[in-house]
Amino acid sequence: MEFKRDESNGSKMSWVRELVDPDGSLPKIELEDDPRQKEKHIKNILLDGQKIGELSIGGSGKFRHFEKVSLSETDRPKGCGLATYLLAIEEAQKDGAVFETTSWYLTEDSVKIWKILAEKGVATVVDEFVQVTDVPQFMGKYRVYTK
Repeated sequence: MEFKRDESNGSKMSWVRELVDPDGSLPKIELEDDPRQKEKHIKNILLDGQKIGELSIGGSGKFRHFEKVSLSETDRPKGCGLATYLLAIEEAQKDGAVFETTSWYLTEDSVKIWKILAEKGVATVVDEFVQVTDVPQFMGKYRVYTK
């Protein structure tokens, strides 16, 4: 199963994308199943057809979250992380699911994106992020509810 932004003529932009990327300036990310993986929740992150990272999405029922997101630091333009989050959130919402932070430690980059989503009115702060290790790693709970 591939996840792509719906850019067909006349399609309405998702409310999440309207708030975060109204002018469409973020990179055009796509997700595809990794043919080497048996587990379908592991996806390749593509930009212009080239792999720039991978992710896995976990959760069940009405909740989804990233289990892992890994993006190349050198092969990607600025904004690919946020664009990846937007695409995953949009796909969760198609299933009527809430997208939220994982219950594991989050990196500084992940916290930065969640804070952007909250500032834009997309994410709701359930529990504010707190640094819990010297690495630094964080814990907290943010959610993006369906509309």
